[in-house]
Formats: sequence, C-alpha cells, structure tokens
Amino acid sequence: MKQERSAATSNGLDQGRRNAILDAAREVFGERGYHQASTLEIASRARTSKRALYELFGNKGGIVKAMITERVRNMRHPFDMQPPASRDEFFTILKRFGVSFMTELMAPPTVAMYRLAIAESAHSGELGAALYEAGRLAITHAVRGLFAEAVARKWVEFVDVHDAVGAYMYTLMGDVLMRLLLGAEKAPGRSELRKRAELAVDVVHQFDRAHSMRD
Repeated sequence: MKQERSAATSNGLDQGRRNAILDAAREVFGERGYHQASTLEIASRARTSKRALYELFGNKGGIVKAMITERVRNMRHPFDMQPPASRDEFFTILKRFGVSFMTELMAPPTVAMYRLAIAESAHSGELGAALYEAGRLAITHAVRGLFAEAVARKWVEFVDVHDAVGAYMYTLMGDVLMRLLLGAEKAPGRSELRKRAELAVDVVHQFDRAHSMRD
C-alpha cells in the first residue's frame, strides 16, 4: 500500500511539473519566440529544474510536441470514446469529431502555435514540422482509420478512401485557419462549426452515393 501511495504521489508530482512546464513554455515562446526561448528560462518560470524538464520532455522540441499532442487529444476525443457499431454511429462520430476538431483548431493556443511556427520558419522548420507530423498528419491518419473501418464493415463504399477523407477534411477546414492567422476574420462560433461539420458529413454521403451510382 505504501508503495502504491508513493507511486501515486510521484505521478501526481510529475503531472504537476509537466503542466507547469507546458504553461511556462507557452509564456516564454510567446514572448521570445521558439528559437530564442531557453529551457533554463522555461524551467525557472515553472519553478523546477532543467534536469526535471529534460527527464519529462527530452528537449525543447519535446515540449512543443507535448503541446501539440495535447491539442490533438482533444480534437480526436470522439474517436477515443466508444467506437461506432453501425453506419448511423459512424456518421454521428464524424459530426462530433468535426466540431471538436474545429473547436481546438480555432482555439487561441493552437492559433498562437501556428503563428509562432510561421514566425520561426526563417530560423528553423522544426516547429512547423512538429505541427504537421504530430498534428495534421496524426489527425488525418486517425480519420483515415475510421473511414477504412467503416468500409471494412460495409457501412459505406468509396471509389477512393483517400479522396473521401481529403474532401471531408477540406470541407471542415476550408481556408478558415488561414483567414484567422491573417486576422481577416474572427473564429467561427459554435453554430457555424456545427454547420461545417454537417456539411462535411454530407460530402461523405455524396462520396458513398457516387460509388453506388457507379456500380
């Protein structure tokens, strides 16, 4: 029992340090940029040691990947709940994912990270690569897996799963993020995000019907 309590306490302390480091990193990255930010300053603001920072994240790049993974976890929450057991549930999860994905994508911390990656691109593409690999690529892979599962269960049929996934993601996103990054418009409200999610699901239905008509 003592060992279990000790392990729980240790895990709690590690999670507390982890959260403190991530919060401090957001502040430092925002003030100094990714290239100029130092792990020493991040650790100091988090009131921990550089050793603890490196043990938890490995390096500065590891901190960024952890930030992105946190956003992606929230985006894909509908996928991580109970998997669909029918065609109707597949489309319901697609709609829920569309709203959660766009909500997290438009959230200020995510937009700030994209802006930081753009600003730092002259120094290094590390941040942009992390956003693509741990963010966009991971999400697209998860969506493609859900589509492939639906095809395997014969809930839907597509001429090309890759094209169906691409059309779904493009309909969700459009150029909203670009406009937001440029300051051309404000983030869409919840009702607008729901409309986008519904439209994206309609596009998937159209791909499914197109296959049936072709047969």
